[in-house]
Amino acid sequence: MDINKTYAKSARRLFTCCLRLGHVEEAKAMLDHYMKEIPTEKGFKEDLISLKEVQNMMKVIENATSTKDYRQAAFQTSQLITKHCTKSEKLQLDLLEYYVLNNNIDEAVNYSQQIFN
Repeated sequence: MDINKTYAKSARRLFTCCLRLGHVEEAKAMLDHYMKEIPTEKGFKEDLISLKEVQNMMKVIENATSTKDYRQAAFQTSQLITKHCTKSEKLQLDLLEYYVLNNNIDEAVNYSQQIFN
């Protein structure tokens, strides 16, 4: 998507929307593109920091699930949702699954009531 260079804030908003929805690869591609197109926008540095934090958190979640440490996966997913990906339905369902896999049924019930109400 091409945006007039005078509208860097629009590019940042698009990036933020993608990140909040949990579309990390799309957010990364967008940020890479706009950093090249509008190199003078200083706000992209903050966005890049957020993106790297999300990517690191996702790696921790992936490692935790591969070792079946669902408590850690649930904690990191909860942090990721709270801090960055506030509207990601996939991450919300992943968190619910991690609660169940960790035998934390009360937390799973409470969380499911939160997200489905």
